[in-house]
Amino acid sequence: MTDPADALGRLCDIATRTDERTARARDAAECIRLARDFHWVGLYDVTSSEIRAIAWTGVTPPAYPVFPKTQGLNGAAVAAGRPVIIND
Repeated sequence: MTDPADALGRLCDIATRTDERTARARDAAECIRLARDFHWVGLYDVTSSEIRAIAWTGVTPPAYPVFPKTQGLNGAAVAAGRPVIIND
């Protein structure tokens, strides 16, 4: 686990870069994973009808990279308007 202020500074640096969006998203996911020692972190786009994975940590993509925004834990997070953290 790293210092939260350090992680926030790194995320700000990533957000202001001008390289490809997917590269920034991958770096942001890894930064978040390292900051809290999470096993896996994914970042998603949410549209009016679906949730689409845009970046994740590790080499294996999510089992369902695109799904209706009413399904799964991500759908629950969208409906609640807040993150859902699973400690499995």
